[in-house]
Amino acid sequence: MELKLRLVLLLDRASGIYFNLIYQLLQPISELPWPKVVRMSWILYHL
Repeated sequence: MELKLRLVLLLDRASGIYFNLIYQLLQPISELPWPKVVRMSWILYHL
């Protein structure tokens, strides 16, 4: 249980950094449909 929680926290931190990196990369592309990005990130988050 504790190991799983630790793994989830580690993944959460990693995905946060990863999402921030992607967000910075995609910021210039303003024509990108944001709902799709949000849905994609939600799917990635719940894998």
